[in-house]
Amino acid sequence: IKPDTFVFDDIGVSVRCLPHLALGDLDPSLLRADDKIPYNILCVHAQVGERWRTDYGGVELPLKSLSPHEWDYIALGHVHMKRELSLNAAYSGSLEYTSTNIWAEASECKGFLEIRFPEGKRKFHQLTSPREVLNLEKIDASGLSPEEVINAMAERLEAVPGGIEGKIIRLLVENITRETSRSLNYAQIKRWRKAALNLTVEFRAPQDELQLSVNLSRQRKSIREEIVEFCKAKQLPDNEAVVGIINSYWENMERQEEQ
Repeated sequence: IKPDTFVFDDIGVSVRCLPHLALGDLDPSLLRADDKIPYNILCVHAQVGERWRTDYGGVELPLKSLSPHEWDYIALGHVHMKRELSLNAAYSGSLEYTSTNIWAEASECKGFLEIRFPEGKRKFHQLTSPREVLNLEKIDASGLSPEEVINAMAERLEAVPGGIEGKIIRLLVENITRETSRSLNYAQIKRWRKAALNLTVEFRAPQDELQLSVNLSRQRKSIREEIVEFCKAKQLPDNEAVVGIINSYWENMERQEEQ
C-alpha cells in the first residue's frame, strides 16, 4: 500500500494519505502541504505519542515528525479511542469496539469527527452501536458464600438498563477462593450467558492463593529428582546402586540432547 493524494478542486481541499505500510521509508516531501490548495489535510495510520495505546504493532511517530505546522488538520488512525493531540491533530477513534481489549474502551463513546474550515472547529458525532459493550462494576467476593456470590452477580446483571439480551458484558469477581468458585451455581451462569450476546465472567483468586500457587510452582522438582526420591523411599537392597544407574542414565540422555 503506497501513499496517495486526493485533490478536490471544487472545494479547495487536498488529502494526503499515509497508510501503515508507507511509514517505514517515508519520503520527506510527502510531509509538505500543497501551497496552491487552500486546505491541506494529512491522514496517517500510526501510533503518535505514548499516552494512548489500544493496539500494538503500529508505527510509532512523534507528532512533530509529521510537520504539523504544514497542515490545516491531521486526521490520525490506529488508536481506537477519541483523543486530541493538538489544535490541528486528533484521533477520532474507531466506529466500533474492535480492539484487543474492548473492556478498556467500554466507557468510551464511538463516532467520528467533523472538522469545519477555515475556523478548524471540531464536532464529534456519537454513533449508537448495534451491540452495546458493558464493563460492569466488579464484585469483591471476600468472605462471601457461593450463594452470595451468585446473588451479587444477579444484582449486577439485573441492574443493566434494558436487560442483558444482545449485549457484550464483562463481570469481574475478585478475591474468590477456589473452594467457593467450585461450588457456584454454574447452571445459572450458563443461563445468563445464553441470554447475553456474550458474557465474560472473570474469577480472580485472593492474593494469598496466587502467592501460594507461585511458591508451589517454584518448589516443584524435576522428573529426575522425583524418580531418585521415589527409589530411595522404596528402600531397595541396592539403593545406592539403583540411584547411581538413574543418575548415569539421565546424564547420558542430557549429553545426547546437547549434541
